[in-house]
Amino acid sequence: MSHPFHKQRMTLRSTRRSSALVITLFFVCLMTIIVVGFLTSMRLETFSARSHFNGVVADLYAQEATDAAVARIYYATSDTNRFWVTQPGRLYVSPPLTNLPVTTLVDLSSGEEPNNASPPTNEAVNLNPATLQDPSLYLVASTNATMPAAPMYAKWIYQHQDGTLDPTVPTGAPTANPVVGRYAFWVDDESAKINLNTAWTGDSTKNTNGLAHPSRINLNAFPPLVPSDIDAIQSYRGTTHYYDSVEGARLVNANVAALLGTNNFSTTVYNHAPEINMFGEPRILLTTQKSLADTAGTTNFLDILNTENTDPGPFTNLSTKGVQTVAQEIVAELNRTNWPIMPGQSFATKYGSSTSTVQMALNIIDYVRCAESTNDIVEPLRGTATATSFTLAEGAGTMLSMSRRPVITEYGLWFSVPVKNVGNALYNFNWKVFVKITLPPYYGLKSIDLSNV
Repeated sequence: MSHPFHKQRMTLRSTRRSSALVITLFFVCLMTIIVVGFLTSMRLETFSARSHFNGVVADLYAQEATDAAVARIYYATSDTNRFWVTQPGRLYVSPPLTNLPVTTLVDLSSGEEPNNASPPTNEAVNLNPATLQDPSLYLVASTNATMPAAPMYAKWIYQHQDGTLDPTVPTGAPTANPVVGRYAFWVDDESAKINLNTAWTGDSTKNTNGLAHPSRINLNAFPPLVPSDIDAIQSYRGTTHYYDSVEGARLVNANVAALLGTNNFSTTVYNHAPEINMFGEPRILLTTQKSLADTAGTTNFLDILNTENTDPGPFTNLSTKGVQTVAQEIVAELNRTNWPIMPGQSFATKYGSSTSTVQMALNIIDYVRCAESTNDIVEPLRGTATATSFTLAEGAGTMLSMSRRPVITEYGLWFSVPVKNVGNALYNFNWKVFVKITLPPYYGLKSIDLSNV
C-alpha cells in the first residue's frame, strides 16, 4: 500500500514536468515564428532591392534612348545653313544652301518596320497597341477615313555588357559579352498637331481672351465638329481646367469624344510654340547670358549685365537700369489678373502684400544669378520698392532678395573698462565682436573662406 505523501510527490513532479514541456513548446513556437518572420522579411527586402535595381536599370535605358533621339535632332537641326521639315518619326534636311537641292532623311526612331509586317517581339515593339478600355481604339493613331490604324513598329536596339550597341537580334548561346538590355524609340513633332489648349476658331470676334489667334491652326480643321462642339472645347478649358491629356478632352461631350477616338494622332495638349506663353507673348528665358538666349537678340531674357555674357554674381557687373527693367517685367506678369480659370486673381492678391510680387521678382532674378555665377557668395539685390516697381540701391533700401550668402544668426559685442585719453575728454575702449555665421541649407556650400569678405 502506497503512502499518501508519496502520491503527492509523484503528482507534483508530474505537474512540473508538464509545465516545463508547455513552456518549452511555447519557446520553440516563438523562435519558429521569429525565424520565419526574419526569413520572410529578408525575402521581401531582396525582392524590393531587386525591383529597385531593375527600375534604375530601366530608367538608364530610357535615358539612353532619349539621348540617342536628342543627338539625332541636334545633328539634323544644328547647322544654320540648312532648312529642315518635320514628319512623323523623321526629319527632312536640306543640303547647304550653296549646293544642289537634295534633301537628307534623318530617321528619328531606332528603326522602322513596314506597317503590314508582323515581326517577332524580339525584333521590334508595336508602339500603337489597342487600348484596354476599347479594343477598337489605339494609343497613338486610331482609324479614320484617311489614316487606317496600323501597327507602328520600332526596332529594338540591343546593348551588350561592354556597352556595344547592336541592332540585330542576338542568336546562339550566351558569350563572354552577353546582351544586358535593349531600348526602342520613336519621335514625333507635337508642334505639327492641333493644340487643344490653344486652338479655337479663326473668328476674330471670338478670340478676345488671347487663348487663340487666327494665324494658329484652329479646330475648324476637323470638319466633323460643329461650331457648338468647337465652343464647348474652348469653354471647358476656360471654366474647368486646361487639358493635361488628349484623353481628358473626351469629357467635353459625346461628339468630341468620338472625334478624338479617330483623330488622336492629330491632336496634342502641349504648347506648339514653347517660346510663347498662354497669352501669346514671348516668354522670359531664365538666364542672364545672351549667348544662351538668342544671339540674334530677339529672345526675352534677364538682360541685367553691363557687359554681355559676364558673371552675374559681382554687383559691379550689374546694370542698374537692366535690373530695374527686368524686375518690372516680372512684376507685371505676377500682377496681371487675366489668368484663365482664375479671372480677377493675381499673385499679388494671393500673397496679400502690395510689394510681394516685387520680392518674388527679385528672388527669381537672384536664383538665376546664383545658378550662373562662379562666386561662392552672391551679394543680394537690394533697394526700394513700390507695388509695381523696384529701384536698385547697393547696400541700402528695405527690400532684400534671397541669394547665396552666409546669414548672421548671432552677434556679440564686448567692451573693456574705458580709459580716459590724456589731454581731452575722449575715452578709449577695447572691444571684441563675435559673429556666428550660418550657411543656409541647399545652397551648395559646405564651407566658405571669410578672410576676403
